[in-house]
Amino acid sequence: MTLAIMMASHSTCKRTQVGCVVVTSDAMRVLAVGYNGSYRGGPNTCDRETPGDCGCLHAEDNACIKLDYNDQSDKVIYCTHMPCSYCAKRIVNAGIREAIYFHEYRKTEGLQILNKAEVKVTKMENWELCLQPDREPGDLRQLIRTPEVQSPGHFPVGRVLDQAAQDQDPVPDAGQEKALPA
Repeated sequence: MTLAIMMASHSTCKRTQVGCVVVTSDAMRVLAVGYNGSYRGGPNTCDRETPGDCGCLHAEDNACIKLDYNDQSDKVIYCTHMPCSYCAKRIVNAGIREAIYFHEYRKTEGLQILNKAEVKVTKMENWELCLQPDREPGDLRQLIRTPEVQSPGHFPVGRVLDQAAQDQDPVPDAGQEKALPA
């Protein structure tokens, strides 16, 4: 979910910054990322000031455009905001079987579409904890194991973060750069 928040920081929308990430259900591969904004190479502004009609491509739409539809992996999408009805349709058509989000959206048609299409939907509570730089890894695992809103009995993020904590490299010393993979 932290990656979705980071993607939202790239948004060019003046009103709401939204980010999302699509991963395999085992969270071993990031399949696509997206944020709401203009077209590639376009102006970094909204086309209009009208709420819901600013002209920005939505984060989920941008991510789904980048998906490899030949990859038949089970997919999960993490969104900073509940998907709108258009994005919910795009999520269903992309074959994404689970959606996890932080913020409510003013319209709930998207949630209804996802539920009708049997996409598991979960609202994560206390999302601000993801942004705290001094938090302990266990704090976040505890956060995401809170009761779900729509999908009782299924919430793989705790497993994902447990694995990530085990795989995490030691933090480099101050002033030492960590090499990025090629």
